[in-house]
Amino acid sequence: MIRPATADDAPAIAALFHDTVRRVNARDYSAAQVAAWAGIAPEPDRWRSRIAERPTWVETEDGVVRGFIALLPDGTIDTDRKSTRLNSSHLG
Repeated sequence: MIRPATADDAPAIAALFHDTVRRVNARDYSAAQVAAWAGIAPEPDRWRSRIAERPTWVETEDGVVRGFIALLPDGTIDTDRKSTRLNSSHLG
């Protein structure tokens, strides 16, 4: 199911972002770039703020966040991620 993200989704979004940057984007960026981008650990408070500031949707299955997408005010995609641990996703 795809639905608007809420502040309660922030921990799952933060973990998913951190995991995909470390697992997927690390193939294309230096260790320093990945560390700057993903940080040391997931940051739920950062994502709560982002959810409040811009349209964000999550894809869930059985209550688990499998992916998310956030837009900038002009409608441009700000970021999108899909779980590296689950199979197909409708997002992305």
